[in-house]
Amino acid sequence: MDIIPFLAIIGFAFANIGATVTLFILSKNHASTALEKNRKETNRLIEAIHQEMRDFHGRLCAIEERNKK
Repeated sequence: MDIIPFLAIIGFAFANIGATVTLFILSKNHASTALEKNRKETNRLIEAIHQEMRDFHGRLCAIEERNKK
């Protein structure tokens, strides 16, 4: 029985597993970086909406006060 085909199969399996694990780790790191960037952008937009709501509420209260008199 020749050992070379057995070693080739083992080597191919290790190379395949190594490539799969490496690609998984790289994609996970890339996804977490993109997620952090999107989180910052979303928080910025929420803060802008919140500020706009405060401004609108202030103007609405001023209009209501003028109309009461």
